[in-house]
Amino acid sequence: MTASPDPIRFHVAHTPAKAASYVLEALEANENVNGTFTQRCSSLIEERFGVPKVLITHSATAALEVSAMLLAAERGAGKVFMPSFTFSSTANAYLRAGYELEFVDIDPATMSPGTAEFAAAAPPRGSVVVPVHYAGNPGDIDEIEAWANTGGILVAEDGAQSFGSALGGRWAGTFGPVAAISFHYTKNVHSSMGGALFINDAGLVDTATYMWERGTNRQALLKGLVDKYSWVTLGSSFQSTEIQAALLLAGLEEYDEILARRRVLWEGYAARLGDLEGSGLHIQSWRPEAVNNFHAFFVRLESAEAADSLRETLLERAIQAYIGYVPLHNSPYGTERRLDRPLPLTEKWAACVLRLPLHTAMDLAAMERVSGEVLAWLDRR
Repeated sequence: MTASPDPIRFHVAHTPAKAASYVLEALEANENVNGTFTQRCSSLIEERFGVPKVLITHSATAALEVSAMLLAAERGAGKVFMPSFTFSSTANAYLRAGYELEFVDIDPATMSPGTAEFAAAAPPRGSVVVPVHYAGNPGDIDEIEAWANTGGILVAEDGAQSFGSALGGRWAGTFGPVAAISFHYTKNVHSSMGGALFINDAGLVDTATYMWERGTNRQALLKGLVDKYSWVTLGSSFQSTEIQAALLLAGLEEYDEILARRRVLWEGYAARLGDLEGSGLHIQSWRPEAVNNFHAFFVRLESAEAADSLRETLLERAIQAYIGYVPLHNSPYGTERRLDRPLPLTEKWAACVLRLPLHTAMDLAAMERVSGEVLAWLDRR
């Protein structure tokens, strides 16, 4: 009797070597919120990735919500354009802040909107566009930035998956005035459920900090700039806990090692599964001048039926693969809000995406096994 193969999980959260000791240190310090670990995380990211100001948040959702509130309060924005192929948090953040929302279509090569897709929606001056860097790929964010600047449009990057990606020598998250980053446990570096707000416009830092700390100017008090703090704007409790920040710092300090381990797996998949367009299997397209953060490896099949067949076949062989986003525009709530204008490319390709396992608990043998099963499935078609 042949033994069943060991399961290959879609994701296993990375546990850094110093995670336990840092978390215990945070508990013993009893600083709770915005203490030493939070400040060390902010400083490390600012210095290494050239971000003018980083606010560590309890989630990427929180960072998105600050982005939306901030651009409305400080730049008068009231209309936003984003892909339907994204997580609900992206849309929720702007709807909760009172924006008029319009979804735009995607470029199938990246599964994200490019400049042409945003331009086709004709955003008015003063509105916001939200590029979503799917699978960490910044796409043509440089061209989006140049086009937006010419038209007086604000760019708020949803860089949830793109921490450590770059394009043309600039890090993802540094192209627009603000960007939301995820440190969710499914990401390369995580704090269980955390995130960060990157602020690249110095004129937004004060108000963003007030919003981040429940709408108060408490940070000014801590710096000795005022003798008592007050409620100065709308805000919420967007801060990370020190326990989250301790876990995040342990991961940030292992960033290069984590990246190297993921790179071997990503490039292994690409070598084995690339150049199969003739068989109906496509992999994502990265520009030569882009830096990959190796967050995710997805394949795109020619139909939803093919993607389902491959996913089910892999599952039968104890391999977990995962779908992409379910589009928001024609979801129950999107339809209720009358956001369901036709998006032909999103509707055609969203259900054709399948993400393969990729995490630091995998070894090369596991990657070879997944690739081999995909190739065998193709051969049987």
